[in-house]
Amino acid sequence: METPETNLLAIPSVEETDGKRPFFQIVFGNQEVTNIIDVNQSIIEKSFRAIEYSRKSEVYLIEATRNFIRKLNFAELNEALEDNEITEDEYNSALDHNSEKFVVTLRDIGCPSDVLIIADLVKKIGYDLREFSTSEVSEMFSVKENQLIAHVDSLRNQLK
Repeated sequence: METPETNLLAIPSVEETDGKRPFFQIVFGNQEVTNIIDVNQSIIEKSFRAIEYSRKSEVYLIEATRNFIRKLNFAELNEALEDNEITEDEYNSALDHNSEKFVVTLRDIGCPSDVLIIADLVKKIGYDLREFSTSEVSEMFSVKENQLIAHVDSLRNQLK
């Protein structure tokens, strides 16, 4: 099977863009078939929003995974103390010298719209497994609970 040769051009639009008319056109094809895709401002903006959503979702999911590991590490450390595998001094030393391994740190929510991403992720994570409290969500994604609640309330009020 022979692969057809394809030429690709991006042609700026001569018309002013109002979000509906093409911002630019992508022309591709070969001698037999020419394809033209009109790309307007709204397509570009939607694409950027989708990329930003994916990027922020990844950041929050990585943080949730790290916090899960921190909780496991802390549970293992507590179990070692309870089983007398380590002394209380060793326990305290581990917490003092490796706190990033055991402690979940809560941060400010970067942008109020991040709450929508968090809510979407919580819905996907908890689907048919369990419902999460705001304190669990706060700890899961390392965000301050009072800000989480305030942003959710603000979004509710905007929708009314």
